[in-house]
Amino acid sequence: MNALDPGWFPDPMGRHEYRWWTGSAWGEHVSDRGLTVIDPVASAPPAAASHATSQPAYQPAVAYSPAAAYPQVTATGAPPSSAAAGIGWATFVGAAIAGASALLSWVDTSFSSVNGFDVPAAFLVDYETGFDSGFSVGLVALVLAAAAMLAAVVRQPAMRQLGRVAGSGLVAVGVLFVVQLYRLADASDVSMSDLLGVAPFAAIVGGVTVLVAKGR
Repeated sequence: MNALDPGWFPDPMGRHEYRWWTGSAWGEHVSDRGLTVIDPVASAPPAAASHATSQPAYQPAVAYSPAAAYPQVTATGAPPSSAAAGIGWATFVGAAIAGASALLSWVDTSFSSVNGFDVPAAFLVDYETGFDSGFSVGLVALVLAAAAMLAAVVRQPAMRQLGRVAGSGLVAVGVLFVVQLYRLADASDVSMSDLLGVAPFAAIVGGVTVLVAKGR
């Protein structure tokens, strides 16, 4: 008689769909609908499955592999949830930095400082624009930062995708602004360092943080 190899088998205690067999005893890891949790084995000996008999113990024809691979678990003694618990603090911090950029200086000269709400969004594609619809660079950054913040709080796959889009958008806003400001400085024969504020870098740093964090 040969011992069964480690693997997932129907829970002999009937409490879950599958329970992990270590090769010598039933383990505490169980799986329901593809998610694993911990449910300690009862003190009473489990149903015999440590050795094969004349009728081999049931083993799926195709090896069963839950979505959350063993031995990762999402909870202890509690039903699993499709959304991760808590707040993704790295994403949250990145979104906060990007949101603050709207209030910081995007253009900073010796005489004045311009925040994001005073720069028209059209400037991102045309430095010569005189068009001002009230839709500002600061508002764009604030909306994208709010979307990233939502991804940090509601940690679900769809929200993580939203966070990636928001992070990419924030990086694009910062980079496009720097490019257009450089073109403006070059056309005006002014040093770039005499115009550029800290806000574009805050937007870029916040966006990159959101992208790297991936909802965490």
